[in-house]
Amino acid sequence: KEEARLNLVDDGLFKIFFKRNSKFICEKKYCFEENSGIFKDKEIKNKIIVNSAQKINEFYQEIKKDNKKFVLVIHPSARNFYSNKTEINYNKLDEQLLQLLDPRIDVIYLVNELLKQHTVNDKNIIFYKYDGHYNFRGYKIVSDIINDSLIKILK
Repeated sequence: KEEARLNLVDDGLFKIFFKRNSKFICEKKYCFEENSGIFKDKEIKNKIIVNSAQKINEFYQEIKKDNKKFVLVIHPSARNFYSNKTEINYNKLDEQLLQLLDPRIDVIYLVNELLKQHTVNDKNIIFYKYDGHYNFRGYKIVSDIINDSLIKILK
């Protein structure tokens, strides 16, 4: 974890992030891990969201100086699809972040489109069974959504 440290948040917040509580949740034939400990504390949750938005906005300002296009893609985890099973509604966290972003940033927010595609049965699942990452079908759907969105944004 230290090798992955980007020094974008202060040391105290970084240490809190790794002292999280984990919970394994299973929904029919699908399971994922929820790490909600840091988000239970409103002050810490807000610091994380504000810090993330500030860093994204700062990056956007730097890109804008060079007249380059900046597109933010927000990928969900499996826990975004089971807000009735999780202690934290991760979609609401995303919404809070989106509200703090510069409105000129082009955002591809995948959750809404993926919710239409994701069902928990053997044919339509888009995440690996014991993991919050996309499976092959999920990656195909995501790449199509991003491709279609980029075509519209970059016209």
